[in-house]
Amino acid sequence: SSLGSGSADAGALAEKMQASFACQFRLLAIRNMRTALRDPMVLTMQVAAAAIVGVTLGLTFYDINQYNDGTAGIQDRLGLCFFILLYFSLMSLSSLPIWRDEQRIFIHERAAGAYCTGAYFSATIVCDLIPYRILPPVIFTAIAYPMIGLAGPGRWPVFMLTLVLYNLVTSALCMLIGLATTSNAVS
Repeated sequence: SSLGSGSADAGALAEKMQASFACQFRLLAIRNMRTALRDPMVLTMQVAAAAIVGVTLGLTFYDINQYNDGTAGIQDRLGLCFFILLYFSLMSLSSLPIWRDEQRIFIHERAAGAYCTGAYFSATIVCDLIPYRILPPVIFTAIAYPMIGLAGPGRWPVFMLTLVLYNLVTSALCMLIGLATTSNAVS
């Protein structure tokens, strides 16, 4: 009788000893950052590509305000906006496999009660957002916007925020597609 109650007490104790959400989030965020730092080439390529594309577009559309007299200026601006949005849409495709790569690990650790789904989801999103979804548009706009001279220096924060939000939305859509499909090849 005492042996049976001891195992029931151990099970109740294990349920009571679950870490807080903040602790789970912190540990999962540290793990995600370590995983990202093990393969720094992805972040390096995203940042380098944003800088190279920013310089290239800055040189191609240098001082776009000089063409304000005719339709060439409007067509240049529309072409520039199309290319920028296409570029960041394609860069967002890197978020397609974000959930699939760790799906088996997540299922196993979640079933063992290591952490809750909310902590895992939050830590994964935060560790993906800052280095991969916010940093490249900021670097791109810091380089390209002054060279191109779209609407003057006072509008740069609005342009940057718009690109960051666009990148976040397209990445979220890619993550959703990655979750809804059965494999990376299908998505």
